[in-house]
Amino acid sequence: VSLDGSGDALSIQAGVDSSSAGDTVLVKAGEYVEGVSVTHGLSIIGESGAHATTLNRGGEGDCVVGFPAPGALLVEGLTLTGAQRSTYGSNGYGIVGGEFEVRSCVVETPYGVSGEGSVAVTDTEIRLGSGVALEHGDLTVERCSFVSNVQREGGSSYAIVQMLNGSATIRDCEFRDNLSFGGRPVVGYNGVPGQVVVEGCVFQGNSGPAVGWSAIAITAPRGLPDPDGTSVVVRGNTIVEADGPGLGGGVHRLSTDSVIEWNVIAGCDSGLVLPVKTAATVVSCNLSWGNGVNWAGFDDPTGTDGNLSEPPLFCDYAGGNYAPAGNSPLLPGSNSCGVQIGALGQGCGPVSVRPTSWARIKSLYRD
Repeated sequence: VSLDGSGDALSIQAGVDSSSAGDTVLVKAGEYVEGVSVTHGLSIIGESGAHATTLNRGGEGDCVVGFPAPGALLVEGLTLTGAQRSTYGSNGYGIVGGEFEVRSCVVETPYGVSGEGSVAVTDTEIRLGSGVALEHGDLTVERCSFVSNVQREGGSSYAIVQMLNGSATIRDCEFRDNLSFGGRPVVGYNGVPGQVVVEGCVFQGNSGPAVGWSAIAITAPRGLPDPDGTSVVVRGNTIVEADGPGLGGGVHRLSTDSVIEWNVIAGCDSGLVLPVKTAATVVSCNLSWGNGVNWAGFDDPTGTDGNLSEPPLFCDYAGGNYAPAGNSPLLPGSNSCGVQIGALGQGCGPVSVRPTSWARIKSLYRD
């Protein structure tokens, strides 16, 4: 596909229409003002990458609609923008459909990405939208960034990354300055029991806890169970400056069948909040410090199972560098668990350990 006529088609839709199942539609650099509807499994790939290839919906509707489709859809190397809510029911998605994979894209649309079935999103930036929602099936999100998204109620979109009736793996991602309402989590799950794994991610400046149950009052009468029975693993994450709990909470609490380990939680309104904790809940090798309250809803675990309440010694908290310094207790050689705590490896040499308080540090940089 090429705008200058040198390809087989002038538009992405024309390329899709002339393709067969399993084909690749290769898109040359440029801005394509259109919406694309896909009815069979294929790949749509921006030849020069997302920085040079844009699919601009240019008005009401979604950028890419791939539902129903009898096979998986791959969208790679595109910037998706210009989608708008329409009078005929579209919410303005970047991609909406059944099974699909998104690679190395930029999605800047009101309702982000939504699918059913097996959905994978990798090496993609989703910003100024609502994130990723999956109605049914398995979700994989790796090496993605979510910046300045707003949780919007629609379908199952009750969190920035939302799972309903399935399992999810969220790994090595970044979540910054995302807004959700009513204390809802950044990564949320509800529906039938499944497994949710969140590991190696950085959560900074979000309005809700990093992970939790996202069902809300208006959906409860539909028969959604409470979070117990969902297997949740929250491992090796860096969680800072949340407006509310860094992890866990009340209505949107974590399942009692949770493994919470190797996380650092700092500078949040509250740290780890577990109003219901049973023998099935594993809390080990976490560092919580400088929060309004570091541990809430259960007995303070400091000094047991490798849990710590002491300064994390980030390289440059004020500058947003949350990598541990050379003398940080987050490093494997400096804690009793012998593991890296948090998502980031050592980023600088030793820093000052002069006694102070987190509140005093923040007061130097905030009004």
